[in-house]
Amino acid sequence: MIGYIASFLTIIQVVIYIVLLPGDSNGENLWQLVIYQSAIVACVISLCTLLARSQYKIYIANKQIYLFQDEKRKIEKEIELKNRIIETLSTNNHNITHEVRQIQYKLYKYFINELLVFNIKENDEDDVDFIDIFKKDETDNYELKDFLSFFTTNVKNSFDCLTGNICSVYITIFDDKNKQLVHTYYRDPLSYTERTNIDLKYPVYDINLFTPFKYIMNKHTINTVFACDDCSNYSNFCDRNDNWNIYYNSCLTIPIRLRVNKKKNRHHIIGFLTIDNKEGGLDNEIAKDVARSYADILYMIICMFTINDSLIINENDNEQK
Repeated sequence: MIGYIASFLTIIQVVIYIVLLPGDSNGENLWQLVIYQSAIVACVISLCTLLARSQYKIYIANKQIYLFQDEKRKIEKEIELKNRIIETLSTNNHNITHEVRQIQYKLYKYFINELLVFNIKENDEDDVDFIDIFKKDETDNYELKDFLSFFTTNVKNSFDCLTGNICSVYITIFDDKNKQLVHTYYRDPLSYTERTNIDLKYPVYDINLFTPFKYIMNKHTINTVFACDDCSNYSNFCDRNDNWNIYYNSCLTIPIRLRVNKKKNRHHIIGFLTIDNKEGGLDNEIAKDVARSYADILYMIICMFTINDSLIINENDNEQK
């Protein structure tokens, strides 16, 4: 564009030379030529300056548009990710609550039919041997195993999506006789194959051997949730397995509990729900609240399936403020 303007003004200058110089043998029109040349130079400079400013403004505007579009793409990706997380959480939560509803309905039908002496419909498979779900020996309780497999798989899927990392989920329950001891009650099917050797080596262990349990059960602890995205740098972090950092570096542990005294804010705790991974994303309020909701479901399910004296609420056992 500048080249075209300069060429145009050069042509004008040539025309001026042709018009003025031939009829000016005495040089009378020379001063006019100087004025015209000065004017032309001033016009060229002004036009070039104006054009440069316009080009700069266009450059800035294009840059802002590009940045805006780039920011728009980032926001759209974030919204897409959030929507995917919400959809995954909604689906998994619905799956779990659906199974809980089925279990509660079976329990309701059992009590109505057996305890209130209502008639049982013949050939109703849902009612056949339903008393089996109350077996004391949870190792023989296939319905509980089926539910926990389904439950831990859905919890894992939720946290995989929520954190963007591959997570492991496991449930730990207090020992029947010694409330200072715990044992791994159930692991999600994927991590079970990787960590079953740990559970075989340490079938029962002291809560003080695992920092999250020790932290939560400390009577002076105000926040009854343990969450850390970098356990390697957590002060004096310990696990019964010395090679724990091979499996995880981020950990979230929630107590499985029921409030038994509202005024004193006391809870009866039967165990823990733990989620871990190697990358992080667990030490935030969303992850904590999602885990709390799953732990709340676990309390009643485990109690319903394992009618056991050790799980009967006693305000003196495993009490947590």
